[in-house]
Amino acid sequence: MVKAAEAPLCIACIQMEPSIGQTKANVDRSIELINAAADRGAGLVVLPELCNTGYVFRSRAEAYELAEQLPDGPSATAWIDVARQRRLYLVAGIAERLGPKLYNAAILAGPDGYIGKFRKIHLWSDENLFFEPGDLGFPVFDRLGAMHRCTAGYRGTRNLIFEVANIVLSGLHDHSPDDFAHVLPIVEETRHVGATSAAC
Repeated sequence: MVKAAEAPLCIACIQMEPSIGQTKANVDRSIELINAAADRGAGLVVLPELCNTGYVFRSRAEAYELAEQLPDGPSATAWIDVARQRRLYLVAGIAERLGPKLYNAAILAGPDGYIGKFRKIHLWSDENLFFEPGDLGFPVFDRLGAMHRCTAGYRGTRNLIFEVANIVLSGLHDHSPDDFAHVLPIVEETRHVGATSAAC
């Protein structure tokens, strides 16, 4: 039996500079960029870490006030709607509120709506003042795996994702060329995996 070739996928990694606390303006800007990417043929769009709120919080209270429940908060709803309208897949970094807990999360959406979420497990420095470590493990949604910056530096977790994911999506803050330095050799080893990231 001849296996059908898969269609090529155009991926857009959006670089943007969110303004701290200006959630609606940040989301509106992200949707402008998503639409621009879709107009150029993107079928998968990756937004940065905490791109609706900005990355640096003054206090946990500020982070809590800006965080949203998933997937029903206004930022997530706007992203889910644009993913449906443009018939594309989307990953976006967001501060998630669940009762008294806060997570540095990422939401995944697609043409049929909400797909799932990732909660950052390996928190970086002052992130520990605002967020709990993620408790969902490393979920893979139909060959899409998500992670944030620090997670990309842990070989065991990368291998876990790469065993089952074809595309690894990473939203970053303060991106540097070293962030994926440890990931790329694994991509080369597995060959069935692609890695992509977006930063603010």
